[in-house]
Formats: sequence, structure tokens, C-alpha cells
Amino acid sequence: MITEYMTAKKGRKALLALLAGATVALAMPGLGLGPLAFVGLVPLFFALEGGGGFLAGFVAGFAFFAIDMRWILTLFRFTPLVVPGYVLLAAYLALYVGLFGLVVGWFMKRRRTGLALLLFAPAVFAFLELLRALGPLGVGFSDLYLSLYRYPSLIQAAASLGPFALTAGIVFTNVALYLAWRRRRAYVALGLGMVGLLAAFSLIPIARDGETVAVAIITSEVPQEARFGGESLESLLARYLALGEKAAALRPELIVFPETILPDYILRDQRLLPEFVRLAQEANSASDACSIRSSRSTSRQESGSPRSANWERRSASRRLSPRHRAPWSRGERPSSSP
Repeated sequence: MITEYMTAKKGRKALLALLAGATVALAMPGLGLGPLAFVGLVPLFFALEGGGGFLAGFVAGFAFFAIDMRWILTLFRFTPLVVPGYVLLAAYLALYVGLFGLVVGWFMKRRRTGLALLLFAPAVFAFLELLRALGPLGVGFSDLYLSLYRYPSLIQAAASLGPFALTAGIVFTNVALYLAWRRRRAYVALGLGMVGLLAAFSLIPIARDGETVAVAIITSEVPQEARFGGESLESLLARYLALGEKAAALRPELIVFPETILPDYILRDQRLLPEFVRLAQEANSASDACSIRSSRSTSRQESGSPRSANWERRSASRRLSPRHRAPWSRGERPSSSP
């Protein structure tokens, strides 16, 4: 009887952890059910009750990263080794969530006050998320604050407190809802209060006293397969340089190219780097004023067309909008509207 009970209990914890990981993954970019981030971790806190925290956290983390980083499997057409690599990466990243479960599970067994958990769990989660991005194995993908990418009014705190403050706020709300279920309904007000606090940052007036920066963004629909293999280097280089020259005619301060545009590393290839330096010089700007960057294209356009956009550079705090992104350099960030 005892063995059967323990087995059922472990199975219940595993299901709760899987539910937590999958629910939070639904809130991330690509699936975009952002509000689920504020409730998705609640099942994990139930799973952390009574011990076994590392395993519960690991299961939740593995489910989350396996879903959120599913795009890696699109590389299977190049090599089947992508599959074991994808599994190992998800397992490695899940270790951080497992560590969160271990620490917070231990804390829950020794601290009975809800206020302590409200403060401790968000701090641990945000710290581990930051730690995960550091070092040679650092991975900055799949941070919890990215779940709010569709809600500019909720992310303005990042301008003052940094993005991991958003992560802490999301976890705080999850803890409050868990405590409301387990203890007193009054904790719901604390959770809603945190969401309101995040939104309140969007009401802080920001002086628009910055200068306008012209940005030229190059877009070109080149199949991914065409960008792998040295035989395509010359033709792709000529294609992008021609587009860059069109963009340079707009006299921008920043020229942005799509991510991984060439089958080589531009900064280390002496065949490529001089060409892009020349392109910057043709923009009739100093090299530190007209930068050339590689970034993901954020919109679909007619193939092979440069686009110009204006961003306001501000010396004070900035309004942030993940829907209107441009490369950030020397701490400069784009405004919420071009």
C-alpha cells in the first residue's frame, strides 16, 4: 500500500510539473498565449510540496525547453544529429529549473510564511535565469520575461529595473495564486497588484528630448539551404553588397542585414570584412556612426528591398516595445514607435 501510494504521488508530481512546463511554453513567442505565464507555474509549486523538488523542477524545465526550442528540429534536414543535440540541450537547460525546484522545495518545507515564499521564489528564479545566460555554455533563449512580448504596457519596468525584474514579477504572481489556493484568497490581490505595478511603469512620463537616428534594414528572401556551403559565398556577397549600396544611398547611421546572411563569419574573413567596411564608408559617415549589424528580420517585405526607419535615441529611460526592434548598441535602445 505504501509503495503504491508513493508511486501515485510521484506520478502526480510529474504530471503537475509537465503541466507547468507546457503551460508556460504556450506563453512564449511563437505560440504567444502570454497571460498564461502568470498562472503557468502554479502547478509546479504544488509539485514542490513535500520534497522531490529537483526532479519536479527538472521535468517542468525539460517540458518547457523542449516545446519552446522546438525550432531547432527544423535543422534535421541538414543532419539527424540535431535530434540528440536538441534533447541534450533541453536536458541541460532543465537543470536550472531543477535547481530552482530543489532550493524552493527545501525552503517551502522550512518556512511556513507566505510572505517569505513570495519574496524568495521570484528572486531565486530570476537569479538562475540570469545565471543560465552566463559563461561559455550560456543560453539567453527562453527567458520568462519574453512571454510578455505582445504587451508593451507590461514591460516598461525593464527600462528602469532590467528584464529580469519582469521575470521576478511573473513568478511573484504565480506564487501569490498558489498561496491563494492553499491558504487565503487575499493573496490573489497581491498577485493582481504585481500585474498592476508592472503596468504602472507605462504611465511614467518620458521626455522626448533625443535625436532621430536613421536606420536602413536590408531584407532578402534567400532559402536557408542556399546560405550553407562555400559555393554560394560569392553570389550571396554580391547580392547583399548591392542591396547595401542601395541602403547606403539613404545615408543612414545604421545598416542592418538579416541574420546569418553568408556561409562564413564576416568579422574573421579578410575577403568579406573589407567589403562591409567600404560599404560603411560609402554611407558618408564615420565608422562608429554608421554601423553594420546582422539581426533577424522582423517583417516580410518584397524580396531584395532596403527599408529605412527612424528611431528616437534618448538619454533618459526608454519606452520598450518588442514589436519594433532594432539592434542596440552602446546601451542605446529604440523607442516604442518609429
